Order: sequence, then C-alpha cells, then structure tokens
Amino acid sequence: DVDADRFERAGDNNFPVVDALKSLFLEQLQSFSLEEGEVLLSKNGETQSFIIDQLTWNNSGKRHQGLGQMKVADVSSNSASFIIDVTGNKDAFEGVFYARAEDLDISPWVSDLIKTKRPLTESRANFEIWADVQSNGITGVQAQFEESLLEWGGEEYSTLVTGIRGGSIEAVPTQDGWSVRVDQLVVDSGHETIEADFVGKVTNAGDAVVSIVKPVQINPFLMLLPLFMDDTSEEEIRALNPTGQLATLELQFRHRQPELTAKILDLSWEQAGKTPGLTSLDADIYWYKDSGAVYLKSENSTLSADNIIKQNLDINAFNANLYFHTLAVGDEKQWVMTGKELVFDSEQLVLEPAFRANLTTGNLDIFANIEPLALNAVNNFFPASLMGVNTDKFLTRAFAGEGSISKAQVLWHGNPKNYPFNDNSGIFQAYVDIEDSDFVFSSKWPALNELDLSVRFENAGLVMESDKGTLAGIDVAAMSAEIPRLHPSSMLTIKADGSGTGEKLTSLMKQSSIASSLGKVLDKDVQVSGPLSASLTLDIPLKGKDIRVRGEAQLNNNDVYITSTRMQFDDANGTLTFDNAEIDANGLTASLLGQPVEMSIQGRQNDSYDVNVNLKGLWHVHPLVKYVKTDLIDYLDGETHWQADVNLSLSNSDFSYNAQINADLTATQSLLPAPFATVQGTSLPLQINSEGNLQASNIEARLGDNIHFDGVLPHKEMQFSRALLSL
Repeated sequence: DVDADRFERAGDNNFPVVDALKSLFLEQLQSFSLEEGEVLLSKNGETQSFIIDQLTWNNSGKRHQGLGQMKVADVSSNSASFIIDVTGNKDAFEGVFYARAEDLDISPWVSDLIKTKRPLTESRANFEIWADVQSNGITGVQAQFEESLLEWGGEEYSTLVTGIRGGSIEAVPTQDGWSVRVDQLVVDSGHETIEADFVGKVTNAGDAVVSIVKPVQINPFLMLLPLFMDDTSEEEIRALNPTGQLATLELQFRHRQPELTAKILDLSWEQAGKTPGLTSLDADIYWYKDSGAVYLKSENSTLSADNIIKQNLDINAFNANLYFHTLAVGDEKQWVMTGKELVFDSEQLVLEPAFRANLTTGNLDIFANIEPLALNAVNNFFPASLMGVNTDKFLTRAFAGEGSISKAQVLWHGNPKNYPFNDNSGIFQAYVDIEDSDFVFSSKWPALNELDLSVRFENAGLVMESDKGTLAGIDVAAMSAEIPRLHPSSMLTIKADGSGTGEKLTSLMKQSSIASSLGKVLDKDVQVSGPLSASLTLDIPLKGKDIRVRGEAQLNNNDVYITSTRMQFDDANGTLTFDNAEIDANGLTASLLGQPVEMSIQGRQNDSYDVNVNLKGLWHVHPLVKYVKTDLIDYLDGETHWQADVNLSLSNSDFSYNAQINADLTATQSLLPAPFATVQGTSLPLQINSEGNLQASNIEARLGDNIHFDGVLPHKEMQFSRALLSL
C-alpha cells in the first residue's frame, strides 16, 4: 500500500522503506517472479488498485529489466503487457517503462466515467505508452493510440459506434503537475470523423484544463447526442446532417467540478421530419458545476420548416439567451432550461418569446408576443399536420381576405406529449386580435366583412368572437364561432345577431347553402320587407358538405306577401324561426285587408316545398264589403269570428293549394232580399273550400243549410268561367 501524498510531502530520506525497496529490486535480488500481486496507490484521498497478473525481474550489473502483464482495477477487465528497462544503481538510475494494450476492455472505466442512456456493450482499446523514469521520478510520458472502439446500444436502443483511429499524447512534469499535449487525435462517431489537437495541464491537486489548438468541425460531437437522449437515435441525428465549426473550447476541472467555455460558428442542420432546419447559427457556451449559459445569435439565415408550416422563413435576426441549472425535487435532481431575451425577426413573422423547460420531466412553459401582420399571411403558419388537413383548409379559406392581426399572444404550460391535455395536466392558449377583417366561413355563404375579431385557441379548441361586422348587407352586432376540437371530424358552430331588412335577409339566403330552399321561398313565395332583426346559427362540418342553418327573424311591423295566393299582410309582428329549409312562425299578428289577424306559418321541404298558413280573426263586415261590391255596404253589418287553413305546395314551375275558411256570422245582419236576409243573433255558419294551381281555382262555398256555391275561377281573367248557385 503506497501513500503517494506522504512521499511527496516528506521526500525519500524520511521513508527508509523506499531505500530498502530500491536495494531489493536493483541490487540484492538477481531475479524473481511474481504472480497475482496487487499494488494499492493512494493519492488525493483515493486509492487505485493495480493488479499484477505476472512479473519477471532480472538484474545484471547496472542493467535491470522486468516484463509482465497488469491491469488497473475498475479500469479494464483484461491485462496489458509491459516492459521496464532501467540502468544504474539505487542512488542514481534512469530508464523506460513501456506498456502495450491490445483489445483492452476498458468498459468498467468508461461506464463509471460517462453516464449515458445507452449502455456500453463493447470496448476495445489499443495503445502504447512510454514513460521516462529517473531516480527522482517520471520525467516524461508519451502515448500512441491505435484503432480503438466503443460500441453503445443494447436491446432497447439502436447501435452507436465511437472510437479513436489514431493520435499521440505527450506529457511532461511541471512544478505543480503535468503539461499535456495531444496531437492529431482522430475520433470517429457514427460515420463522422474529427481530427483535433489539444493542449492542457493537470495539477497535483487533480485540477485540469484542456483547450483545442485549432478550430474543428462540430459534426462528430453532435453525433454523440444519442448517448444521452432517450428518444433520439443515431439515424435521426444523421438525418439532420449538422455542420458547424468549434472555434474555441476550454474545459477545466477545479475541485472536481467541470467548467467549460466554447464558441461555435456557423452551426447549421437540415429539416428532418417535424424538426425544423436552420442555417448559420453562432453559439457562445459557458458552464460551471451544475449551471450554464448558451447565447445564440443568427442573422440573414433560413429556418426550414415547410414540413410543419407552409413555407420556410427568412430570418433577419435571431437572438436567444439560454440558461441551465438544476432543481432539487425531493431526492431527485432535475435539469431546467430557461430562455430569456429571445427575439425572432423574420421577413414574415416577428416573435418575442420566453420559455422554461424542465429537461428531466419534459414540462414546458412558453409565453410569446407576435408582432402585427397581414391577416391573409397567417395561413402560412398553420401546422396542418398537427391541426388536421380539414381544419387547415377551413382556416386558410376563412382568413384569405382583408384585415390585419394587431395583437397576438401564445401561452403554453405542460408536457407536449400530453397535448391536448384531456387529463387537465396542462394548457395551451393563443389570443389573436384581428381588425377590419373578412371571414369566409363557408364557400357556400357570403363572407363576414368589417369584423374586429378576437380569436382564442385553448388546447384543441378554437373560439372566435366579434361585436361588429356585416354579412351580405346585414349589420352584425354579435358574432361567435367555435370549433370544440381541432379534428378532421369536428364541427364549426357560428352564432350571429344582426339587423337589416327583409330584402337583405332574402338576399343573404339566396347566396347561402340553402338558396334552393329557404332562399327561393323568401325570394319567390313568402316575401318579407321592411326593417327586422335576426339571429343565425350555422353548424359547418370541417369534413363534409351538410351545413345546418338555424335562426330566427324578429318581425316588427313588416310587410309579408304570399305571392301564389296574393295575400298581403301588413304590420306583421312576431318571431319567424328556420332550420335549414324548415320555417315556423307561431303567434304572428298582422293586418290583412285592413283588419287584424293572428296567424302561424309552417314550411317543410318534401318533394315540393309545402307551406301551411293558419289564420284567424274577428272582423267587421263593413270593411270587407268594399273588396266585393261597394253597393252592398248599406245592406251588411256586424262582425264575425273566422279562421282559415291554407296549404301550398310550391315547385320550380308550378304550385298547388287547398284552403278552408270557416266563419260564424251569428253576430252579423243582412238587409238583402231572402234567402240572404238574416237577423243578428241568428246562427249562420259560412264554409268555403278552395283548391287550385297556377292556372285556376275550384271554389265551393256553403252558407247555412240552404245556400251552396260551386265555381271555377281562372286566375288570369279573375272571372268565374263556371258558377252554380243553389238556393
């Protein structure tokens, strides 16, 4: 057991055992052999075991030689051969120590020195060492490396092969340690090769500093990344084809703690899969103990991202300060990276993000401000592969018109692998304010115009809101649009409240997906005019063509004209609802022929478009007489309760109808000659049945029990072509 520290502090004279060993090895023994011996060397509080498998020693005068095999415990699992050749006596000698390793297995040492995700599966080291020895110590060391390799992998990982193909080391003692130089060191990593020269020094206290002599290419260093990452393979790193230059590197170990400074110039990598590519990035790296900083800068470069978004980005300037430190969570030490003072300035987009990433757990926090940009340019940044092709197509079409993004912010908290955070473990939000924009929500509908739109993404959902805009001339006071989940099978729901006129509502429906049904009905059959307010709900599938349109129109003293029956309703009030082609209106009030009516309207799309109109009222007789024959005004008086059902069947070129009118004439009186003379209070029911089409109507009427009329009325002439009155 040799205590090297005590030797250095006290010198040989205070340790007679040293003289005794010199006399034994160099003078007293002519020859001896040793097998399975062990030497323990203690230095700086640590003990290293040297296993002597075999040693043969011979002394011949002043010539002393030994040869054998040895290994260093915890460094190698097999032995290296060595030769010692010394000339002189115990008081003054000099010589050479030579060792050669052939396919030396250094797995124990490498596995303990480098903690990697991929286990070391094989190692073969080949090298030669020469040490110049004098009576006062070692005066120089030279080493020559030959073909050596380290293979990493195992059952759960792909194989990565690293190795040394050549190089030499020269070390000379200094006053407080050793000065070291490494020349023409050739290192392989994957299929990449690096040749580098290093200089450095090691102190007796164990501190060390190493620097590169000249710049080297960065590729092989990056190819070592798969050793330390779970989800990155050698093939994925190679697909990035990283290039760059390590301009400066200084690595120090002080008090057994690492300290590093480095500068990388013109770092570039290609786009591969969902990983964007980048050209011309410079990095300054500083590291001490368990913390570090990386300062990134890039100008006039290109971000290749058209695998994710629709175009690559030309970068004017990119700056980022990245800080690394450890975080104690219970007994676990976690690595954290924080990004500050980030600026991404491109021709198409300007970002000012900040972020914090837990590299151990994968949790990520991001906040970013986006500078204003044109609305019709934003579709270039939609990640179609992430949000779905149908969602991308919809949003691209929707925001292709006028407008600008005045403000945008992005917030992310959580592990990306858990997106869209159905387990509530995180949240993604993006807020976008759009001014004076067009929103083309469907190719089958007019665009919403002049919108001040607030857009909010939350996890996998999308919500849009606006408090003003226009839709085909209708003023929109409140609009919201929502996609609960950005998925190809999702539904966009739009709700809007607006005000306009019946004519503008009709024009809107004529330009909509229901132009052939409700649009045609409002244009040709049930015509509404005058100011009104309306609400609209559209359900638009992102995949498919079946758009559902729901809504209601609030009539406020509007005119309604049913063209097929020439019925003119004035001052209509109430609510008209519609669901695609279906229309319903119950409890409407209006004026017909100058007198009040209550009515309901129902429309349904069948083989033809069918409309049912139900009417009822309490009417005075006098105002009605003038529509028949004014000479009868002095002969008729009173009022009547009546109701009517009108059923219309409308097609493109024709229509048919049937109608029933029932009236109670009990409260009326007639001064006409018998049998038409009646006294007020006498029960007298009136029933009229009519049916017809575009050309003519068949009309049947019954008054009381004795009067019956049957006739045919051509619509063009509006005179009966046949009439039969039975008394």
